[in-house]
Amino acid sequence: MAFVPLHVYSGYSFLRSGFSLSRYLLAAKKRGITLLGLSDYETFSGAPEFYHLCLNLGLKPVFGADIEVDGNLLSLFVKNEEGYRNLLMLLLAASEKKITLDLLHSHSHGLIAILDASHSRIRYRYEDHPEEIPPYLLDFSADFESFYLGIPYLPKESKYISFLREFVEKYPYDTVAFPHILYEKKEDAITLKIVQAIANDERLDEKQAKGDDYFLSEEEIASYYSLEEIYSTQTIASSCLDFEFAKKRGGLLVYPNPKGISSSEYLRQLAYEGLAKKVPGYSKEYQDRLEYELSVIDKMGYSDYFLIVGDYVGFAKKEGIYVGPGRGSGAGSLVSFALDIVKPDPIKYGLLFERFLNPGRVSMPDIDVDFSDVRREEVVTYLQRKYGVERVAHIVTMQTIGAKQSLRDIGRVYGYENREIDLIAKTIGWGYESLRDCYKKIPDFRKIVDSDPYYLQIVSLASKIEGLPRQSGLHAAGILLNDAPLSTSLPVFDSPGVGMVAGFEMNYLEEQGFLKMDLLGLRNLSIIERCLHLIKDSLGIELDYQNLPYEDKESIALIASGKTMGLFQLESPGMNRAIKQIEPTSFEDIVAVIALFRPGPMDFIPSYAKRKKGLEKISYPSPVLEKILSPTYGIIVYQEQIMMIAREMAGFSYGQADIFRRAISKKDAEKLSSLKQDFIDGCLKQGRDYKEANNVYDLIYRFANYGFNKAHALSYAILSCQMAYLKCHYPIQFYCAILDELSSGDSKFSPTISEIKKSRYSLSLPDINLAGASFLPDGEKIIFPLTGIKGIQNGFVADLLD
Repeated sequence: MAFVPLHVYSGYSFLRSGFSLSRYLLAAKKRGITLLGLSDYETFSGAPEFYHLCLNLGLKPVFGADIEVDGNLLSLFVKNEEGYRNLLMLLLAASEKKITLDLLHSHSHGLIAILDASHSRIRYRYEDHPEEIPPYLLDFSADFESFYLGIPYLPKESKYISFLREFVEKYPYDTVAFPHILYEKKEDAITLKIVQAIANDERLDEKQAKGDDYFLSEEEIASYYSLEEIYSTQTIASSCLDFEFAKKRGGLLVYPNPKGISSSEYLRQLAYEGLAKKVPGYSKEYQDRLEYELSVIDKMGYSDYFLIVGDYVGFAKKEGIYVGPGRGSGAGSLVSFALDIVKPDPIKYGLLFERFLNPGRVSMPDIDVDFSDVRREEVVTYLQRKYGVERVAHIVTMQTIGAKQSLRDIGRVYGYENREIDLIAKTIGWGYESLRDCYKKIPDFRKIVDSDPYYLQIVSLASKIEGLPRQSGLHAAGILLNDAPLSTSLPVFDSPGVGMVAGFEMNYLEEQGFLKMDLLGLRNLSIIERCLHLIKDSLGIELDYQNLPYEDKESIALIASGKTMGLFQLESPGMNRAIKQIEPTSFEDIVAVIALFRPGPMDFIPSYAKRKKGLEKISYPSPVLEKILSPTYGIIVYQEQIMMIAREMAGFSYGQADIFRRAISKKDAEKLSSLKQDFIDGCLKQGRDYKEANNVYDLIYRFANYGFNKAHALSYAILSCQMAYLKCHYPIQFYCAILDELSSGDSKFSPTISEIKKSRYSLSLPDINLAGASFLPDGEKIIFPLTGIKGIQNGFVADLLD
């Protein structure tokens, strides 16, 4: 009779387990177990990863969770959809410390309950008050279709286990083999002790330990549990196999438009009104493009999505909250432009709608919006107020113990000297997956570890906890909106001062149909806002941030001169070198620099620079590609160019061209051979030569990995050049705004001060008659704030100014 592990905690139980999900599943597969459960402590956040890992390994998952009720640990396993939704409600109540027996019974349908006899009051009553146990158990078992008494693995407490087995002979309760599994092997108990010490901020001395909460072998299970107890694990697991975890449970909100017409009609009205304001007397090209986009949006059912985004962007602008020009592929939509969601005109700049929304690869639209970082939360509050706090949620992120963090945690738990931990940690760069990875690839790290058993021990202990989730946090940008209260279809918890938080990580939400909006906080928008306030206060000039110039020749010249300190996307030393090579003379050059300055594409920067200056011949594999590639001197810089080439050469629709681009950039071997043939066949139908078609395909294949999303690069170039405009024409105010965002310890503070000193401007020490709480312009001078005086507190400065 095969045993099914049910009472298993993974790392998602936050420092209550030494078992990662991947290690658990591999250990189960190694034992030949195909059915396996998960019942993390008062959370369901591990369920999506559990499901996907099981799917990949050919295993069948049984979903559950542990909840503490009246001092007892109850494991609840999901039989069906009703049980899932009931469990969600109970988990929410548990997170708010509002769980009661009454609530438990009113949400018992569709759930199998197992009372863990090792973590229950029965254990403390069986010697002194055994007569109280039957009525006490009845309080728990009432209303559950299936209720079991979980027999724990307590080899040192045989008397108690015998009592439980004798008890169920007198009373009508089923028992189940229910060892609590918190790590794989006996000796892994030290991992559990370490994470518990981290959780409780305690110190440890022991570096080895054995325990009983490990993954028992088949022989150990057979010798400890009865056949009936083992059979019960199968019965429970089999009862839960009808539950379908991966299904659509989210739904798109219907936008409450004031005219009472359909969402698609209302979107059409707003789009045409907005386009008429932005492009007075627009041409047929604009009308055709708008009609096409609206038809695709309507057909895909996303009219409400655009209305919702347009509404909260409109709210932000109305309230004076600074909004970015756009980001990502969303700037390729004329509807987004017409609704004033994005700044660039997609027709003017050759941006493609299909790169953003393509009926051929149905996926949720994704319009990312940047807001001033100090006021982003006002937009979230607006959404909560408009649609209801129960329909709006932040998104959880799992903060795992990384390589450096694991070393620091071990240092604290065992009292290792900070300097010894620092010695190891400082050899670890970014981008390494694990300490094992570091040992293989970083000579300095390996040298330290090999130099002394002392360091080897530190790293060995750290590797035991590395990769385990440490705590939860909030996704920096993601916000969920749903058509029904989220608590009915998704694990959520209420975070004080924040609101509802969705318990699944972002990557798992779309597959269940939940709509995610990215509302990002961007510091550069706050800098612009501060700069415009200073310009108004010091010069009496009121500039409209929504219409700051970005194609200003003098501003482009300032960028080309290398004075990029404080400019969005352009201030790194590497970017500065690229700028000096290319010597940009136009806004389009800045767009190209942002697209090219990435690993891979930067290899083409020298060639781009030489061709721009006429020092290298520009060639095209086909004459028809000149109009597509001439703006970038014959080099494919943008993904949109690949799509245009596929359309021009092979007659692909833009939708087909986007699928073609994606397959090539992912080097999808299965699709590539058929796509290449489709491309060449399309070229031949268009009257192209076979050799020419083959050469163009090879060019696309070479550049597909490197092509960047032009809509994104262009949107960010707008912001970069708008900042350059302020720096060029209002330098004192710009520098004050930049310095206000930096602390004296910031790595950018000294270079900014250095650049100011190299200019014709001077820095004035704090002046009791002129200085304030922030940097202030005074003619050609910048006055340091009173808060810049060492030892003076901000509160004192505020009182002094009053």
